Amino acid sequence: MSDDMSMGLPSSAGEHGVLRSMQEVAMSSQEASKMLRTYNIAWWGNNYYDVNELGHISVCPDPDVPEARVDLAQLVKTREAQGQRLPALFCFPQILQHRLRSINAAFKRARESYGYNGDYFLVYPIKVNQHRRVIESLIHSGEPLGLEAGSKPS
Repeated sequence: MSDDMSMGLPSSAGEHGVLRSMQEVAMSSQEASKMLRTYNIAWWGNNYYDVNELGHISVCPDPDVPEARVDLAQLVKTREAQGQRLPALFCFPQILQHRLRSINAAFKRARESYGYNGDYFLVYPIKVNQHRRVIESLIHSGEPLGLEAGSKPS
C-alpha cells in the first residue's frame, strides 16, 4: 500500500500524531464498552469495525469471515517495522465486495417478498469514488454491477 493519507489514531496517538508504544494488555469489558460508546462504533462500524480485547480498533473486512479480523494498531506496528512511513492509507476492498453482496441479496429478498418480477441491476456512480483500485475491486467482486459515468444536464 503506497498511498499516503492522514490516518486518525485518537486513542493511541501521542503529540504530533506519533504513535506511542502500545502495551499488549487486555482491556476490561467495561473499558471496551466505554470506548464503543465514546466512538459510537455500533452506529457507524456496521460489523466491519470493533474494539478488540486489547482496546485496539479492529477491522473485519468480511463479516462472513470473522477470523479474518485485523488489529489496526498491530497492522501499523508491522508496517512501521517493515519501513513504511506514516501516515498511510490501508485499503480493505473486501468491505466493498461484501457491501455489493449485501445490497444485491437485500434486493433479491425484497423482490421475492413482494413478488416483484422485474429486473434489478445495481449501478455504481463512478463520481462517488473514482480511484482505480476501488473500481477494480467492485468489478472483480463477482457480483452483477454496472458503472455510471454520466452527469445530469444543466
